[in-house]
Amino acid sequence: MATSSNLTFRVIFSILITSDVIGNTLGVLTVMRSKTLRTTPTYLLLTNLCCANILVGVFFIPTAYVINDASTYPNSSIAAGFLCKFVTQSTLSWTGLQAAVFTLVVIAFERYFVVVHPRSEYGRFTRRKLNIVIAGSWLYAIVFVLPDFVTQTYDVTQGKCTNEWTITFKTFYATLWLLSCGVLPLIIMGVLFSKIHRKISQSWKTETAISQRALLTARRRLSHSALVVMVIYAVSWLPNLVMYLIDNISSTFSEQDVLYLTSHTLLILYSTVIPFVYLGLDEQFQASFKALFSRGNGVMPSAELEGRDDGVAKGVTMATSFVLTARADTEAPSSYDIPIWGADMDEKSDAENS
Repeated sequence: MATSSNLTFRVIFSILITSDVIGNTLGVLTVMRSKTLRTTPTYLLLTNLCCANILVGVFFIPTAYVINDASTYPNSSIAAGFLCKFVTQSTLSWTGLQAAVFTLVVIAFERYFVVVHPRSEYGRFTRRKLNIVIAGSWLYAIVFVLPDFVTQTYDVTQGKCTNEWTITFKTFYATLWLLSCGVLPLIIMGVLFSKIHRKISQSWKTETAISQRALLTARRRLSHSALVVMVIYAVSWLPNLVMYLIDNISSTFSEQDVLYLTSHTLLILYSTVIPFVYLGLDEQFQASFKALFSRGNGVMPSAELEGRDDGVAKGVTMATSFVLTARADTEAPSSYDIPIWGADMDEKSDAENS
């Protein structure tokens, strides 16, 4: 690849990686500093997504042609192999990407149960269940990339890190990546979000109570943010997954190929934009982000809702994505030890409205 083109990708990767780390770190802080967001499962799952994206950014650096040319390996084969496994070959980045995909699917299921089946015991999140899901996302990611961790070694004769895989295994592994990170998640999320959209549209046509329409508005915004993230994920991931499969079958692309680097650019771009999507589309996240730089508590003040023409009652304070009542900001749950989300919050709202 030409030097000027190489320099261009260095600059692009440097900007995106910096934005990735800073943006996702602010996303985590926004949720953790907000009493409202850190008691809502979607935002806690968003925190896990941001942590995965930070891992992507940090360990994408060595192979992002930012500092790759400066990489040197020790004479010890064990030490050199360790660097290949954990530092210079982006294996931990792929771990973060797998955890992020898993989390996106969980967010879609969480939104589905809250909107379509709010009374379902199965879809109700407790702290224990949420901890299991988050831990499961990382266990799944580690197991999936285990072949890379196990087989990655340093080839002294070639002076680079390699995987000694047969063509058959390469093709199988690349196909597995395409299915697990591309085809299946997109089908699952597409079906779930279509059902969510249909349910909200139907409820909006029949619901007349102001508080319930406000609840639907909040749910629609949060689901819309997750849907936009899914679309960005599809556009960013599919090119690289398809190229990875083609390359493992026919060795079409090299690491210096412009198309190959462009596909990696889309991957890091996806990891970068997630918190900015929520910042641009989710008013609750916006309010909490503003409070991060002030002494506010992250709850949207009533004044910000007055005069709005979106079905939200004037003078109502938004405290969670699931319940919208005049007293909600003083009733934020203080413990995860009981089922506090989803159906329980909806039942509480129904009782107060009646």
